Amino acid sequence: MIRDLMYGFLALAVVSFYIPAEASECTELGNLFKNIDTSRAVELQANGSGGRTYKQLYDECDKTNTFNQKPLPAKRKCSTDPNLVKGVWKFPDGTIVFIAKGSVDADGSPLAQSATGTNQPETSLKWDDTGKSADAEAVSFIVVPLPRAGVSFSDDSSIVVGDLDVVIRADNCSAGLVADKGPGFRLGEGSLRMHEDLGNPQCAVANQVPCKRLVGGNSGRGLRSVSYIVFPGSKPHPMNVGNIADYQRAAAAKAKEFLLRFQRVP
Repeated sequence: MIRDLMYGFLALAVVSFYIPAEASECTELGNLFKNIDTSRAVELQANGSGGRTYKQLYDECDKTNTFNQKPLPAKRKCSTDPNLVKGVWKFPDGTIVFIAKGSVDADGSPLAQSATGTNQPETSLKWDDTGKSADAEAVSFIVVPLPRAGVSFSDDSSIVVGDLDVVIRADNCSAGLVADKGPGFRLGEGSLRMHEDLGNPQCAVANQVPCKRLVGGNSGRGLRSVSYIVFPGSKPHPMNVGNIADYQRAAAAKAKEFLLRFQRVP
């Protein structure tokens, strides 16, 4: 019980620094994204793939359970958990945009620290002021793929852990950062908090803090089409947990500026 109370206090302490975007702001970003001009971008190329794009690699995995023509780890499949990538684009200013599924990452949360399923107690990001991982229940973050089969998404996109991002789905949005790395054959994954912001809460018991069980089992309940905007080179220095709200505001402002710059001309 004492452990639960401590987790609850820590989670609430972090949430107090977290400011969800206003509904009107999300609606504006969602409308701007609908009019984004991807013709001004290029499909992100996967160096080491023989000239193919990342969309082609993730489509390959969804269809054949191979990535860059290499087999997946034992018992792992994309065909039963497809990436559903509609595109991965690099814009002239370096911004990376992709549309893919939205699976669920509970890493770094109290739930993950109980070692359930594939969830991990730590994230790739560690806060400079505390040395602790990002809590998936309290912080909106996304996951980027690890290098695999001779290609590196991070190298080709220039995205590093700590870069700012905004995620959009319809009239909902979530501003946050890159905080974790996952399997190279997966694209499109976000924290429990990100899903909460997108109107897709993951805790089996509403408003339970800390959450002890996810809906749909250990993997949670994902989404089929989520839009991601990531800003390489935007990692704040230092990265302190108490500054999360500042990072959110900066990410949202960058997203609006970016979308206004790359609108389709009527």
